[in-house]
Amino acid sequence: MAQQAISSGHVSTLNCTSLVEAIDEFQVRRNRTRYDLAQICPHSDVFEALIDTTIRSEEMLLPADERDSDTINVDMEEIRFKFCDADMDKIYQDPDWQHFFNDL
Repeated sequence: MAQQAISSGHVSTLNCTSLVEAIDEFQVRRNRTRYDLAQICPHSDVFEALIDTTIRSEEMLLPADERDSDTINVDMEEIRFKFCDADMDKIYQDPDWQHFFNDL
């Protein structure tokens, strides 16, 4: 999000690290996390295929008593966010974020 804001010209006064810190502080003040940002994510079928492939790979590599499909599914859900990008168009339309960027 910080890189997108800088490259789009919405922020020119901060470096990327400082902007990330400012965004994090803003989210904390709003009692939000990065998971609450508007996101653009690949379709859920992509994630399901990734989970299935991971489980099949584990089944081929590990003995049955060492497999844990539930853990794999949880891990895939946790990293799902890494496949998404912040939806900057929606974020820039949010009045709170407009004030945030204007106050920098």
